[in-house]
Amino acid sequence: MSHTNQLAELIAQAFRKFEKKIACDDLNQSYTYHELRLESEKTIGFLQKKQIRAKQRVGICAPKSYASYAALLGIIQSGGAYVPIDPTSPISRINTIVSDSKPEGVIGEYEILQQMSEHYKDSVIEEIPGSVLFYLALSFDHKMDSSIPPEFVCILYTSGSTGKPKGVMVTHENAFSYVQWAATSLSSFSAEDVFSSVAPFYFALSLFDLYVPLVYGAQIVLFSEKHIRNPMVLSSAIEKKKITVWYSTPSVLMLMMQYGKTERSDHSSIRLVCYAGEVFPSESLRQLRNKWPDKDIYNQFGSTETNVCTSRKIPDVLPENFDHRIIGNGCSHLNCKLLVNDVIHEPTIGTEGELVISGPAVSPGYFGTAAELSGEKFITIGGNHWYRMGDWAIVNDQQEFKLLGRIDRMVKKRGNRIELDEIEKAIAKHALVDRSGVVTVQAKDELVIKAFIETVPDAEGFDLEDLQRFVRDQLPNYMIPDVWGRLDKIPLTSTHKIDYQSLKAMDNP
Repeated sequence: MSHTNQLAELIAQAFRKFEKKIACDDLNQSYTYHELRLESEKTIGFLQKKQIRAKQRVGICAPKSYASYAALLGIIQSGGAYVPIDPTSPISRINTIVSDSKPEGVIGEYEILQQMSEHYKDSVIEEIPGSVLFYLALSFDHKMDSSIPPEFVCILYTSGSTGKPKGVMVTHENAFSYVQWAATSLSSFSAEDVFSSVAPFYFALSLFDLYVPLVYGAQIVLFSEKHIRNPMVLSSAIEKKKITVWYSTPSVLMLMMQYGKTERSDHSSIRLVCYAGEVFPSESLRQLRNKWPDKDIYNQFGSTETNVCTSRKIPDVLPENFDHRIIGNGCSHLNCKLLVNDVIHEPTIGTEGELVISGPAVSPGYFGTAAELSGEKFITIGGNHWYRMGDWAIVNDQQEFKLLGRIDRMVKKRGNRIELDEIEKAIAKHALVDRSGVVTVQAKDELVIKAFIETVPDAEGFDLEDLQRFVRDQLPNYMIPDVWGRLDKIPLTSTHKIDYQSLKAMDNP
């Protein structure tokens, strides 16, 4: 396969080889690969008339469903790149992503596209013949940047420290190299496997369950955002659909184990469980292991810029001193090393430094307004393209990477990457806020986001609920602080920067 269209070729090959097999199930109905192909061709034909070409983007802002999955595959096969957008985000955030990615149009349900159309001059909502989804045609001034790789397949937006979402470019080679590794390294997959699809399209985790099954002609069970919020639906679906492969964040697994009444369902079909996106607290992981004692369980670690870069198999019996900070060894398709004083070091026992990754799965860089940040996180050393993870790590006696902490203010909550600076900037836009400080603390199995604010002088009209509504209009739910507090003065360090350590030590306001 050429690097320019590897995913498109994988999709076409699956449609040819497995047309009679079940491709996906949305919990209401199952569809064969032949039916999935016919559904995706509705998008392909529509976009071909729009003359979508390489480098051109098409947004997809719709709940996960059979129709939206087929549309996503259609975008890839049409030659364009897809930009998945969370339809539950505030319209202001959706428009920020659209304005930054400058797509030719956005595929979605009529209601959300109608809201979006009000913000764009000359935008037109069109029917996609035969589909339940619609297309919002947009008109942007496209000054194509020659640095954009023609073979890129999607842009995944994450939280950005600048106050705006940051678009990560993913090429066909990036995605396909990961899919190849996952399809051959984690288990012996077959056409009889049934994969859960829990992660939203805009999560890097989704590259596993959307594309690895296509290699084998396996089945995908599509869980929408609504399903994911109902742990009993998740638990019962494992039995009803005979799911064999599960991949999600620890939060989803913990929610299912705690509230899914798992004792009522037969989970014997599960044989492989992978989790990623956040720390799995040791006690909760032990509970999972006790409930699923005979399953292979893997901790997958990585970032949107690299996808999974290290993997660790969880032991059958967790020792009392189990350390969740150990993330295992580097994946075979990547080079995982440590950066110490701007020098790349081999991961030998006792070496400590920033984890850096190179190889075919590493993104070429950021898109749009975040492109200028690429030079900070993507570096060239020894002729190789490296991504700086921002994680400080050490190599233990077993030659595994062990995380020691972050060197920036990025955190992960329920699998979502959150830049605390983005929350601060959203709060600071309020007219009565003079300064804000946002920190996180660990409380049992949950990461708690705390926001402290200092108002402008004489802010007599200040109302905390008004501020909370103001912030909700800018940020997705997972970034809204859990705890709010108003201080007379935000503590500062001797260099007049916010003293985050003091804020962390404060009791709940």
